[in-house]
Amino acid sequence: MVTVKEKILAAAAIMIEEKGISFRMDDLAKALTISKRTLYEQFRSKHEIVETILVHGAEEFYRQHENIVANRSLTVKEVLVRYFSVRSNVYAAFNWESFKEIFLAIPQLHKTMDRLFKKDWDLLKHYLVHQQERGNIAQHVDIDIIIMMLQSAVRHIVFESTSHCDDVYRYMPEVISVILQGITNKGEMNEKTSV
Repeated sequence: MVTVKEKILAAAAIMIEEKGISFRMDDLAKALTISKRTLYEQFRSKHEIVETILVHGAEEFYRQHENIVANRSLTVKEVLVRYFSVRSNVYAAFNWESFKEIFLAIPQLHKTMDRLFKKDWDLLKHYLVHQQERGNIAQHVDIDIIIMMLQSAVRHIVFESTSHCDDVYRYMPEVISVILQGITNKGEMNEKTSV
């Protein structure tokens, strides 16, 4: 059964997609046919709703990423492509301007999101280090540099270009392909690897 809190979050996500974080709590309550009091019993503020939506989205990314790196039947390339193909309905409507608006309105959220995404990047780093230990990634490759290259690509696509966040799904397979040409040992692209 869907809780009142979950209904509020779902409706707010739709409003954020349509209006950004400038949606009004009155409109949200009306859309849900609940009182503002009920809304405020569940969440202290609009900022708390926005933060909860983004944090839940990041946590869902992490869960999906854990499943991908745990799949022993995938090659390094397949893991990386799937890792950066995970989609979030919550983030689909966001571009740099949306995130900028949110982080300016809720400064503490930036730190929270950085912490959550660091956990995600650490998961990927651990996977790549393990693959290097198994001989699937060349020993001379600095995994920290690979992570920085991937982070830079994502940051550029999401925050520094005029692109939509969804463009990550279009560009990252190419970025991964270019990186893998320089780091994998011969033949790894076709072999299956295990975690």
